[in-house]
Amino acid sequence: MNTPHPSAPVLVAVANLTIHPEALHIVAATGRECIDTTDPREISRHAHRVAAMLVDATTAPHMASLPPNTRVMYLEPEPGPIDYEKAMKSGAELAVIVPAQSPELLKALGRRDVAPRAGKYPVIAVIGAAGGAGTSTLCAALAADYREALLIDTEHFSGGIDLLLGKEDDLGIRWDDVPDSGEKVPASELLASLPCVEPNVRILAATRDSVTRVAEQQLRGVVESVRGTCPIIIDVQRHHVLLESCVDLADLVVLLVPAEIRSVAAAAQLVPWLRRRKVDVVGVLRERAWASVDREEVARVTGADIVATVPTIKGLPREVELGGMATIPRALRRPLAQLRSHIDG
Repeated sequence: MNTPHPSAPVLVAVANLTIHPEALHIVAATGRECIDTTDPREISRHAHRVAAMLVDATTAPHMASLPPNTRVMYLEPEPGPIDYEKAMKSGAELAVIVPAQSPELLKALGRRDVAPRAGKYPVIAVIGAAGGAGTSTLCAALAADYREALLIDTEHFSGGIDLLLGKEDDLGIRWDDVPDSGEKVPASELLASLPCVEPNVRILAATRDSVTRVAEQQLRGVVESVRGTCPIIIDVQRHHVLLESCVDLADLVVLLVPAEIRSVAAAAQLVPWLRRRKVDVVGVLRERAWASVDREEVARVTGADIVATVPTIKGLPREVELGGMATIPRALRRPLAQLRSHIDG
């Protein structure tokens, strides 16, 4: 995710009817997709994954609530002048009068370095196309491969990813201890309070006696507090009530698809829905002892790039039962390298 993303969309948050058509025309000229909205909720939802935001005097004040690395370009109609105080408060890297300075804006949007700033610390949601795909195992292995990461289990009514890793009795906060205000807290404090598995993977899961689900504001508060500090891996089920929230928070969705007809059919429904939410999607094929479809067929039917294949790992269920998955299974190292190659560019 460090490489430029020429296809990343541009969000046009321009309320001024005089310059709104010109802003749309400029984005179209770049060949980038355009997200056209002045709704603060939609602006916040897309902020982390767009190449840039075009704003005007009306929408500029909302930029203060967005992540500090959001690329903002401030527009004023002719004849000007530019309200530089408002532009600076919005964090704009460029302020122009349009259409007089449209070529300058077009040049800025066309630069190869104009791309989402997920950098080396992406937020990755991992979804299984079917139950029992091994999503939690892949999440745990991916987090461990980063060596330093936050691993989030969104499911309250399950064994818990901490149990998978043999850390269910370790001290540290669980979901019930996370405030539901959605407010950001210092990332260092939050991470230090969580259970840890070597080398430095922090785990956020539910307690075994919890009776409440994870709230959207809890999830959003945690992710936005830690975003940009370390990679975040989110384990979420496809029917989970927070699926949309997880997808909207993610820079990338990894769809784990078992090599079975029904699972592939489910993935074929999920992929278009995910793409409508403006998130990058890649597939990982989960081999079974007997498979009726191969990698090429899964890619063709689902429309997703299949970037890795995860084998069935003999002995892993026994290892987990006896004490948890202590290390990354050898059989996962190659698919993890293939997946990381796509993520890291």
